[in-house]
Amino acid sequence: MNGERDVLRDGVSPADGPAEAVGQAVQMPPAGGSARGQAGAGPATPQRGGDGPREPADGSARSDVPQNAAAARAVVIRLLEARFGGPDGKGPAEVVVADALLVTSELVTNAFRHGGGLTGFTAEITDDGLLLTVADASTQAPVVTERDPGAAPIGGYGWPLVRRLTEWVSVTHHLDGKDIVALIALT
Repeated sequence: MNGERDVLRDGVSPADGPAEAVGQAVQMPPAGGSARGQAGAGPATPQRGGDGPREPADGSARSDVPQNAAAARAVVIRLLEARFGGPDGKGPAEVVVADALLVTSELVTNAFRHGGGLTGFTAEITDDGLLLTVADASTQAPVVTERDPGAAPIGGYGWPLVRRLTEWVSVTHHLDGKDIVALIALT
């Protein structure tokens, strides 16, 4: 979050990826349920002590961890559609959904870009809103870049945006990385 953004042609970042990079289809969770990565239901926060969202010991990629930010956004969109039944006016306002997708994109993109890779992702709708947990392989905490008011630097806006758009956000460190848990109000 404090580095410059690697940008491919036409402003597309590597973590946003093409639609082909999304991987498996998201299974629909039960209404009011949760989505873990791309593989249906799972806990809102990663379980530590052996069965958390870490990479397998053999080094193979986890099938339930989104391959990029677009895939993570798809998980959130499917979860919201399953919970609220689509765009019939009963779900959250369009701006609230946009905020939720922006927070998802920022956290997942930065796990890939600065966190040594995404090792876990869960999304759950609770009574308080959308609860996201993004796990990565870095023990380094997100940082806020000091800005020169007269300059227009590239990058470094993600963490302040996440903090502004969430009700709360927490960072929990563990031996092989960290979990960032964020709550986005859906009202």
